[in-house]
Amino acid sequence: MKTNAIVLACAFAAGVAFADATPVMLSFWDPVQFPSSEYSVKGFRGSLFYGKCKDFTGLDIGLWSSTIGDFTGVAIGGFVNIASKYSASNNVTGIQVGGGLGNGVGGDMTGAQVGGGLANGVLKNMSGVQIGGGLANFVDGSMTGAQIGGGLANGVNKDMTGMQIGGGFGNMVEGDMSGAQIGGGFGNIVEGDMTGMQIGGNNGVLKGNMSGVQIGGVLANGVLKGNMTGAQIGGGFGNIVEGDMTGAQIGGVLFNGVDKDMTGMQIGGVLFNVVGGDMTGAQIGGGFGNVVKGSMSGVQIGGLAWNNVGNNLNGVQVGGLVNVAGNLSGVQIGLVNYATKVDRGVQFGLWNQIKENGWAPILPIVNGSF
Repeated sequence: MKTNAIVLACAFAAGVAFADATPVMLSFWDPVQFPSSEYSVKGFRGSLFYGKCKDFTGLDIGLWSSTIGDFTGVAIGGFVNIASKYSASNNVTGIQVGGGLGNGVGGDMTGAQVGGGLANGVLKNMSGVQIGGGLANFVDGSMTGAQIGGGLANGVNKDMTGMQIGGGFGNMVEGDMSGAQIGGGFGNIVEGDMTGMQIGGNNGVLKGNMSGVQIGGVLANGVLKGNMTGAQIGGGFGNIVEGDMTGAQIGGVLFNGVDKDMTGMQIGGVLFNVVGGDMTGAQIGGGFGNVVKGSMSGVQIGGLAWNNVGNNLNGVQVGGLVNVAGNLSGVQIGLVNYATKVDRGVQFGLWNQIKENGWAPILPIVNGSF
């Protein structure tokens, strides 16, 4: 028996000595480990304090585990799980769980990072899930998947397809996004194009276009450089689109605003509903006023102070103290109604004024032209 044990030990040592990989690695603190960090592991590694190897395939358990090559498998660690050799050339396929300081990948990752105490980080691209990085979940490349619960922030430096949920300070994508950002405490931000939803916090698409929905920005819902197709609902300060909009703006606490043309509806801006270009659709209930600076085909209802269309109005203005239009084809109903010219329409109110071609320049009750 004693002889057999010696033979087996010698065979194992010889196999390790002349192979590129070992089935088992045990580490105290590299270089105090067997075999050395020059070996890859295909099997199991246990690290009491700090262990290091080349490539790894299998189950990795330890306080601090480092792989300087590629990693395939499961890493469960008390302090740090990391696959990196500073040149950011390392890839991981698998799971990193519970690094007290963090979970890190220097290359691409397919799989999951769970519970990195300070952060979950991937320095290239990721397909999978990051959950619960105490300070942050971040991917320095592109991501397909989900970031959930980064204490301070969830961040992707390039494009993302998927979801960001619950970044305490914010959810951030610096490229394009298809998916959803939910609950970024200070803000949900996409710098490129966005297709999907932003809910909670301040919602912003900074440089691209948006197709989808923004809901409940504490300060604002905003598409700042591009166009929007979809809906903005309940921006605390306001709903803003600096380009064209097709869709609806609803309940911006101070205002609903589109800088260029709009097809759709603006409802309930406490101060104003404003369109800087032309509009096809409806403005309803702008507390102080409904304003279209260009031409309008549609309806303005209930601006407390005034309804105003700068150029042509094909439609109806109702309920403003003052209704103003350039060329009117339609109806104005209010206390004071004014039109530069009426092609085919009528005014009902106390003061009805048509500058060029009305039945009279000013009439009470009713004025018009047909």
